[in-house]
Amino acid sequence: MEDNDIVRDGFRLLIKSNSEHQVVGAFDRCEAAIDKLDDLKPDIVLMDLDLPGIDGIEGAKASLKHYPETKIVVITVHEESDRVFDTLCAGASGYITKDTNQDDLINAIEEVSNGGGANE
Repeated sequence: MEDNDIVRDGFRLLIKSNSEHQVVGAFDRCEAAIDKLDDLKPDIVLMDLDLPGIDGIEGAKASLKHYPETKIVVITVHEESDRVFDTLCAGASGYITKDTNQDDLINAIEEVSNGGGANE
């Protein structure tokens, strides 16, 4: 979930072209994504921390309540913030910064996919 169309499309393209993972959905708001979790059954969700409406912290809580198997990787511009920590405490598996390069993005997804945490 990312409210910036360019960033959201960039992440989607990077994942599709450089990873064995599939992109099953892309949303600009948590509310829309949470409604689709049961249908899409994502293994991993990339979620912007600063979203309009439900923010990344509350979005992580709600997503994990409805679909606890999902791993959440927070996307943020704030590498070391209390909000990142709060989201990790809410159940997120890790975080990446918006300026993460494609190799680090794919590595973070692989790390979370294999049960680890992502901190790029």
